[in-house]
Amino acid sequence: TLVSDLNKSAAADYGVLLDDLMGFGSVSARAAFVIDKDGVVQYSEQTPTPKDLPNFDAIKETLGNLQ
Repeated sequence: TLVSDLNKSAAADYGVLLDDLMGFGSVSARAAFVIDKDGVVQYSEQTPTPKDLPNFDAIKETLGNLQ
């Protein structure tokens, strides 16, 4: 599921809210989370820069382990 977070509350709750990104003000960092059916975070990653992509292989592996 892709999450829209206009008020930035989810980004703040998950610790991926950046105070300022190149003068754009507070924004969400690029991040990926896998949360199991019990609401437990099984995988989390924040990329070093917005241009970097998360480790999709690690995400797929985590999802596979949950099945």
